[in-house]
Amino acid sequence: MGAGAVNADTPIDPPLGFAFDTNALFQYRVLEDVCKLALAAGSYRLMVPVICHGERLRQLMVQHGSRYGPHQVAAYIEQNGLEVVDLSADHAEAFAELASSRYPSEGEWRAATTAACDWHAPEPEAEEPASPPHAPTTADWFVAAAAAAEGLVLVSDDQGEELSICTRWTLSKTLGYLRGRASTT
Repeated sequence: MGAGAVNADTPIDPPLGFAFDTNALFQYRVLEDVCKLALAAGSYRLMVPVICHGERLRQLMVQHGSRYGPHQVAAYIEQNGLEVVDLSADHAEAFAELASSRYPSEGEWRAATTAACDWHAPEPEAEEPASPPHAPTTADWFVAAAAAAEGLVLVSDDQGEELSICTRWTLSKTLGYLRGRASTT
């Protein structure tokens, strides 16, 4: 892991910045407030992992159909000082290091990924196939590892085990933190 890398047991205060999970991107008004405060402070990095960016683009395309244009999201990203970041080999190495230290055996890893998905296929006689709920597979672990490798706090309202390999704050905690920092300067 890089020099700024952290894990869930490493407190980050003050954080270098924030990496936003897909669910944080949904709350665009609060996200805008977070970005304004972070930009006003002038010292925070605001990262959107490319996987989260892609998930949000897909959601917007489904929600808005032909009225939607990716250029609108690009403008929003630029206005709010957000940086879409590709996942790199360094992030993959951070993922492998963090995940293997937290889940040192194949059985522990399999149990963690199964618990994170928390979905079981329906019985064969079921009339309609069941749709799985949000299934993080390893993508959320990679997002969490990318945040840790960059020395950033992951901003997510998800509570899953898959995010336990990094420091995670909710969007409201992040906003409160930045408001508190702004009031002391």
